[in-house]
Amino acid sequence: MILTEYNEQEHIQNEKQWSYEDGWESGKRAGEEIGEERGRQQGENRAVANMVLRLSTKNGISFEQTMEMLDIPKEEREKYLDLIEKSDK
Repeated sequence: MILTEYNEQEHIQNEKQWSYEDGWESGKRAGEEIGEERGRQQGENRAVANMVLRLSTKNGISFEQTMEMLDIPKEEREKYLDLIEKSDK
């Protein structure tokens, strides 16, 4: 004999809730990982920009010359120049 009565609607509602909670946790973890990676990348970019600024100032050469010496790819230089400009404000 069955001890409890099966309620299909309740079962479906529970499945939906569990699926929602699983999806929420997965999304939350993915968002945190993306945020951490963005933060790490921003920190690295700022460190490079600060190094370019210090070396340029210390050696009396342009930012472009400094980035050339550091072998920073030309397509990446603009972002460092922007960060240097923002740090002056």
